[in-house]
Order: sequence, then structure tokens, then C-alpha cells
Amino acid sequence: MVNPFFRTMFVLPVCLLCVSVCFGFQETEADQDEDDVPHLVESMKVTANKATESDLADVPVSATVYSSRRLERENLAEVKDLQAATPGLNIAENEKLIQIFIRGVGTQNVLIGSDPSTALHMDGVYLARPLAAFADFLDVERVEVLRGPQGTIFGRNSVGGTINIVSKKPSQTVERSVRVGYGNYDHLRVKGRFSGPLVDTRLMGSFSFNLSDSEGYVENLTPGRDAPNLNNEDSFGFRGSLYYVMDNGELQLTFDRITEDDRSAQHKPLLVAPNGTAIPGLRVIDDPFAVDIPVDPRQEHLSQGLTLRGESRFGNMKLVAMSAYRETEADVAMDSDFTEFDDISEDYDIVQSQWSKELNLTGGNARFDWVAGLFYLHEEDSLDLINYLPGFVPAPSTFDAVYNTESETDAYAVFFQGNYAVNEKTKLSAGLRYSYEKKSFFGTGDLFFDGVGIAPYLQDQSDDWDAVTPTISLAYQLNDDAMMYGKIARGFKSGGYNPINNKEAFDPEFLWAYEVGAKATSAGGRVQLSGAVFQYDYKDLQQQAFVEATPEFPEPSVVITNAAEADITGLEFEVSALVIDEMRLDFGLSLLNAEYGDYETGVPPDTVNVSGNQMVLAPDWSYHIGLDYRRQLSAGMFEFGARYSAQDRVFFTAFNNEIISQDEYGLLGVDVGLVARSKKWQVHLFGENLTDEVYYSSYFDFSNTGVSLFINPPRMYGVRMGFDF
Repeated sequence: MVNPFFRTMFVLPVCLLCVSVCFGFQETEADQDEDDVPHLVESMKVTANKATESDLADVPVSATVYSSRRLERENLAEVKDLQAATPGLNIAENEKLIQIFIRGVGTQNVLIGSDPSTALHMDGVYLARPLAAFADFLDVERVEVLRGPQGTIFGRNSVGGTINIVSKKPSQTVERSVRVGYGNYDHLRVKGRFSGPLVDTRLMGSFSFNLSDSEGYVENLTPGRDAPNLNNEDSFGFRGSLYYVMDNGELQLTFDRITEDDRSAQHKPLLVAPNGTAIPGLRVIDDPFAVDIPVDPRQEHLSQGLTLRGESRFGNMKLVAMSAYRETEADVAMDSDFTEFDDISEDYDIVQSQWSKELNLTGGNARFDWVAGLFYLHEEDSLDLINYLPGFVPAPSTFDAVYNTESETDAYAVFFQGNYAVNEKTKLSAGLRYSYEKKSFFGTGDLFFDGVGIAPYLQDQSDDWDAVTPTISLAYQLNDDAMMYGKIARGFKSGGYNPINNKEAFDPEFLWAYEVGAKATSAGGRVQLSGAVFQYDYKDLQQQAFVEATPEFPEPSVVITNAAEADITGLEFEVSALVIDEMRLDFGLSLLNAEYGDYETGVPPDTVNVSGNQMVLAPDWSYHIGLDYRRQLSAGMFEFGARYSAQDRVFFTAFNNEIISQDEYGLLGVDVGLVARSKKWQVHLFGENLTDEVYYSSYFDFSNTGVSLFINPPRMYGVRMGFDF
């Protein structure tokens, strides 16, 4: 019998190309302005390499790209909102630390000593510690979600893929816009952009800002307290940019800063252990958006950076140099058991800084083009953490754990990628990246019983790793409207250290990805479709687990180890169609079979073989459906949009325990509004999670009070207004 995966590998591209051929023989329409046909499918650009942009339909890569217009139309305000409309994407958070999973590849631990397995870039700058990733998008031109290992160009830690946020450049004409939104829970959002020439058309500048403030949707029921609601928002960010155009090049200097001060990242305690045993003696609160915690939580974050990018053209070559400095700080206090029982609470400070430099040279002709580059990153991190553990000793004794850790990373890479047109229809692309990374880690810690240290330890480790990550693809242009491709790529993420338990370092992880896909644009741009099938051979993946206290280390903690292997196969499909001039339909589907291979986890001797279990945050299926309707009225353009997204069960641990999981669920969003004929103003009413679905996206399980799950927003609704002047 033919393997189902390989049958799909053959059938999907053939079906897509047959459809595209049929569309290709239809009578096409003349090019029309997007305002004449309100929902003409957008021709999107994607950063195929870090120095040039290409049409998404022509690039052999599986990607979903969001224009600024689509982000606004679908009310996608921040990175985690992209999950609803991106096949294969799952996003969770751990105390404001983003956890990105693409096609089942990601990591739940992005603290000091570890790195993400799926990368986040902003204007080509790798964000090693993206603490502000959940802040609202700021002055964005587009957002690219690139699926699969980006082994050559975006190589560092992009085992699963990368999300690339591309900001707007300062404009040569005056642009002024303000967006204001207000919703339930007193949620206020304000965004503004001001851009234009400063000196003729040589020097342009822009300034943009956003503000988000809400009272929070989680109620604290602690008796005798007048604490404000939890999971609120209080953030402010701005970006300033100068853009200088020369005869043979350009320079751009950008500074951005985002601050947050809120009481977010609250979890709902289930009051059961992972095995389902009830935890007695604790208050049961039926309201999924209410907790009872005695600790005042605090989440203060700062993220800022300065980027200088220069571009110079000479002959048929272009040199791009980029240097960026970024720093992040976090001051966090939280109740880690999320119950009225004062069991575990923590207070920690994170300080991170990074320098990155990159040099790219591109060149070529109509037959052969190429890019070569050098990359360097230096990162410094520190973590000062105090865990208060009164639940582990009888009153009035005290029991605390104190940790002070520091880490340094130096990452180097050299890469080359070339694209060769074999003939008019066939293009071969091949690339190679060599990466070398060196890390050092120093930490001290102690457990204090009634103020006296009882278990001091010293952690002093250093190591280095290197890897070669090739990429090769073959694209065949069936006709002007359709292409198919095959691709092989390798992903690499270096090893790291467990920051607060003095465990051994964990090894790098590697992934070989095999993909076949097809893309088509037909009927005069009224239909776009793309699809891909893929198979991953994943080795030594870095897996997180909560472990109980042991005589060697008498505190519950998180430990990262290397799973032996995992196998992932899947299918993705996206289509956008202008069914009539006034209405567009979007549909996206992801089918995923992600399983662990030979993998034992747990604390010896209580280890469990989880071979064959479903991987973390890897649903078997997910899909989204979107409808957008626009009609010209005498007062302006009437707009209506509806979106529904759903996904199957996801597990938060490799044990596939149903207690620590999220069952299948779906989210419904609606938007209705009016855009003035002059396009100077617009007003929209919106609703998100209109069915008031209760769902969770991450977990804690290191206390005497059982499992707790991260609380996501309930039904949200409000009004948005926009002004362009």
C-alpha cells in the first residue's frame, strides 16, 4: 500500500495545478485598481532574502503575509492574533515570554540559557529575547510568517520558521493618520503615524506611537482586598525613523521603545493534580475569569532598540550593511499557584542586551542571482530570581529559593544562496550557511530555611557548537499563473543551559525538512491559492518538563532535556477568492501528524516512555474561514467582515495528559463599518470571541495546588475610528 503521506505529496500539487490550469484558460480581466474592485486579492511581497523582496506567488516558500490593510481590516493587533488566520501557527506565552510554534516546532522555555526554536525578526533584526512581542504592532507595513526551517537566510534558531515584522519607511509625501478604539473592560487603543519629507525628497522622517490601556478581564476575589482586575493592559510604544536617499543608495536610522506595566499572565487553577486527583481545602471558583490570589502581581517590561541600515548599489550588485542594538528589561512579581493558599510566589528581574551586525552582498543577472552574507550576534543576559515557598514548610518558618544567573552568547554565521534559471520555466535555488555559537553560563543559588542557607550551589558552564545548514529547491513554472516547487532544508538551534537547577547542558537540535508545494493566481487576480505537503525528521529536540522536588534539589523546577527524535508530516492549504466584486472569501487549512519518536522523560526512576505521543502545541487540524463584503453607498464604502477559526486538541506536555491540554475550540469575530468617500475617516464596530469561548494556551504545574492554565480573553467588543489628514 502506498504511504498516505507520499500519496498526498503527489496528489495535492497535481490538484492545485489542475485547478490553476482551468483558471488559466478563463478570460482574464484588465488590471484594475484595488479601489475599483474592493477585494481584488493583494499581490504580496515577501523578504525572500534579507536584501531584496519578491512576489510571494513566485517564491518557493510556504508563507502567509499580512499587509497593513489586512491587519487593520481583520483587527489583528499583535503577534498572537496571527494564529487565527495562519495555517500551522500556534502561539502561547509564559509570563509575557512568547512561545511560537510553527508546524509543531517550537519551545516552551525562552528564559536565560535557552533560545526559541522559531524565530522572530523585526526589519531583519533577530530578536533573541522578544519580551515585548505581545505589544501592539507599531507602524507595520506587513508581517511575514515563513513556515519551515530558514536554514540559509534567516538561519539562527529558525528550526520551525520565522515571523518577520516589516516596518513602514518614512514617506516622500506627507502622511498623517490616527486610529482610536474603545471596547469593553474600558479597553482604549490609540495609534498615530506622521511621516513626510524633511529636506526635499532626500531626507524623510516618520514618527509613530501606540497606546493600549484596559482595566482587565480577570477578577480577583480575595476577601478584604480592593485590588483592580487582572490581565489588564497598560503599554506605550513609539518609533522614530530618518531615511536618507542618495544617488546610489540609502541610509535609515530607526529608534523604537515599548514599555508595559500591567497585571497580566494570570492562570486559572484547576485544583487537580495531573493524574486528576482533586486538591482538597482550596476555594472552588466556577467563574473561569475569576481567581483568588493574595499576592499583588506586577509585570513591568521595557524593550528598546536602535538600528542603522545602509544600502549601496554599484553596477548590478548591492551591498547592505545593518547594525542593531537592543535591550530588554523585565521586573515581575506573581503568585505562581494562583490560589488563596500562599504556596509559591516569585519575584524576578531580567536584563538583556544584544548587538547584531549583518553584511549582505547581492548580484547577478536575469539568469543567475545570488546573495552572500556575514552575521554576528553578541548577547548578554542576567536573571535574578526569588521563589517564596511558604507552602513547603509549617508556619511561621520561611523557605525561599534565591538564584542569580548570567549568560553570554556569541553567534557567527556566513551564508550564500544562489538562484539559477535552468530554462524559461525551471529555476534551481541552493544555499549554504555555516553557524558557530559559543555560550557561557554562570549561576549561584541557595535555599534558605528561616534565613539560613542550606543548599548552596555554583553553576559554571561553557560550550560551543557549530553546524552546516543547506537549502535547495527546484521551482517549475507551469504557466504565467501557476508554479510548483520541491524543497529540502536543514534547521539548527544551538544547545543551552538549565538556568536554576544545576542540571547538565542540553545539546543542539536539528531538523531536516522535505516539502512539495504549488501556488496559483488566476482569473485576473481574483483567485489565489497555495498548498504544501511536508515531512520533518526532527532530532534531539529540546523539550521542557516540570519536575517535582528531589533530595538533590528540594524545589519544583523546570528542566530542559533532549528528546531523541520526532516525526512530523502535514498538509497546508490557503485560498482567497473574489467570488463577486463585492465579496471575498478566505480559507486556510492545516493537517498535522506530529509525534515523538523514542523519548523517555520524567525524573528517574519515574521516567515515562512517551514514544508515539502527540507533540506539544501541535493540533491534528486547524482551519479558518473569512468573509469580507464591501459595497459602495452614497455615504461611503460599507464594509462587513466575519472570521471563524478552529483547532483540534493541543497538549501542553509530552505526557499527553488530558488535564494539561486544551480541547478543540473555535473563535468567531465580526467587523462592520463605513469608510467615507473621501477616505479621510472611517468607523467600525467589532467583536472578537463572540461566542465567549473559554480556552487556554499554556500551563503551570510545579506547586502543591495542582495544574493551572493560562487565561485567554473572553468576548471582546467595541468601536474603532480612523482619521487620515
